[in-house]
This record gives sequence, structure tokens and C-alpha cells, in this order.
Amino acid sequence: MTDQRQHETDLSAFPHYQPRRFVLEGADLTDKAVVVDLHKALLSRELRSGEDLEAWIGDLSELTAAVDEAGSILYVRMTCQTDDAERANRYKAFMTHVVPAVRPLGHALNAKYLAAREQFGAAGPRYEVYDRTTRMQVRLFREANVPLQTDLSLLSQEYQTLCGAMTVTFDGKERTLPQMARYQHETDRDVRQRAWQATTDRRLQDKDALEALFDRMLALRARVAANADFPSFREYSFAERNRFDYTPQDCLAYHDAVEAVVVPLWRDIQQRRRERMGLESLRPWDTSVDPEGRGPLKPFAEPSELINGCAEVFARTDPQLGRQFAMMRDAGLLDLASRKGKAPGGYATTLAEARRPFIFM
Repeated sequence: MTDQRQHETDLSAFPHYQPRRFVLEGADLTDKAVVVDLHKALLSRELRSGEDLEAWIGDLSELTAAVDEAGSILYVRMTCQTDDAERANRYKAFMTHVVPAVRPLGHALNAKYLAAREQFGAAGPRYEVYDRTTRMQVRLFREANVPLQTDLSLLSQEYQTLCGAMTVTFDGKERTLPQMARYQHETDRDVRQRAWQATTDRRLQDKDALEALFDRMLALRARVAANADFPSFREYSFAERNRFDYTPQDCLAYHDAVEAVVVPLWRDIQQRRRERMGLESLRPWDTSVDPEGRGPLKPFAEPSELINGCAEVFARTDPQLGRQFAMMRDAGLLDLASRKGKAPGGYATTLAEARRPFIFM
């Protein structure tokens, strides 16, 4: 398996989208003292006019982007190689020292902003979304939740490390679980079953550890919600994620619609699949293979072929989209290959100060 560290992009090397005017260039934003002092400087600044407030907002935005980017880089590096102790420790240090120190200061800055906005008058639609989000952040903050949120972040890291270590030996090679998915498209049913069983058995090896981890997270989440005066973590999460335009009840109504309309259709499709494959019963390893017995499609063999193929598709679809994707490819802002030690799942994050995206799959 390849070592990601041999050809990894230095995400901290990208230039800022605009020159800093508040945070010093070269400031170590993984250093608790540095970050705390910057927040305190903004907190102590006197605001005497709407113009002062505008300048203050700009400096706050710059600081937030700089600290967010520092944290994002640590998170990306950790998830790209969860078995690297140095990466894990640096991310853990940021989450246990910097973030807990910043949360109360961030709350105080939000409160300062809202008070100044009240003093100097509304800013119109330009700040409407920002004001709404800031009011929600102030409403949600509880000092008692700061250590609980730190614990939840570390448990999430533990989950990623557990899953990143999952591999199986199949056909004479060590393979990650995502790499095993391709065998579900093979026409040989025995191969599909053996691959499915090997993958499932490997997951079950860690079932007790994962169950214990999820139980700890469940209890912590319930405490976070209760501390913030929410009846459940679901309601708290909707508020925390600024889901102002739909509710948990809307989601439940959607679930009911899927159950009533989509599930019967899906069952019909699976029944037709079983009949076309000539099987008495459909098993989990029968749901991805071509029901006509045709071999699996192999549009690419290496991640670079996938990336370059997508670049061509995007360029033909829209030249600007093609240029943006090519920039990400050339800048090393894509991590699409499966390997041992890589965290499960996928995400897109932003290098907030460089204003560049990073995609992890």
C-alpha cells in the first residue's frame, strides 16, 4: 500500500486570498497563547462607531479564517493517515488546548458584536444571515459543554483511527475495506460472497470497541443538549448547524414518504433482479453485480485516471468548472485513493484563508 506522506501537498503553503492586517504573518495559530491573545485583543478593543464595528468585523473574520484554516490542515493531515502518531498528537493537542480556550472567547466576541449592532443600528440585509447565525451561537453556548465537546471530538478521532486500521487479506494481498467493494461487481458469486464475508468479519472484530465508543458519544451528546436546554441532541444539532429552513418534523415526513413510495418500488426492483439472476433468494453479495451477468465496468485503474477523466468531463460541461477542478488537481487538493490508515467516509473542507477547497474520499 502506498504511503501518502511521500507526495502530500503542504496545505499551509497556499497564499492568503488577501493580505493580513490583524494577524501577524507567521503567527503560530496552533499555539494556545497566541490564539488567546489575538481573541482578547479584539475583545478589549473599544468600538465608538459603526465604522469601528465594520473594521472590527473584518479583523474578527480574518482571525476566524486563520484559526479555522490551521485546524482544518491538522484535521486533513490526521484523517489522511490516522496511524501516524505525530499527526494524531498534533490534532489532539489543538482540540484539547486551543479549541477549548477559544470557545468562551468566541462566545464573548459574539456577544460583543450583537451589543454593538444594537448600539449602532441594523446593517440591513448584508448582515442578515450573519446576525441570525451569531444569535444562535450565543443562544447555544454553555461553559459546561466546552469539555464535553472536546471529548466528542476525540471520540470521533478514535472512531476514524479504528476504521482506518481495518484491512483484510484477500486474493493474497492486504486490502482496505473500500478496496474490497469492487469484488461485489464480479460475476463469480463465490468471489462476491467470500469478499463480503471477509469484509463483514473484519468489521465485527471491532464491534465491541465501536459499540462502547458510540455509547460514550450518545451519553455525551445527551448531556450537551440538556445543558443547552434542548429536549434531545437532534433538536440541538439542527440549531447548531443553523438549519433554519426545515425542521426535524420535515425530515420525519420525508422518511414516511420514502417508506410509502420508494421502499415498495425498491422491493420490486430487487425482486426483478432476483428473477433475472435465477436465484431462489437474493443475498447481500448479489445486489451490486450486473444482473445480466456482464463483467464489471472498469473506467479507471488508478486514482489519477479518475481525476483526469473527471477534469475532461467538467471542462466539456463548463470551461470555468473545468478550470476550477484542474486547479484542485494541480494543487494537490484531492485525496481520493483508498489506503491503510486513511479515515473512513468522505468530506469537503475549506482552507478558509486561502479560500481553496479540499476533497477527501
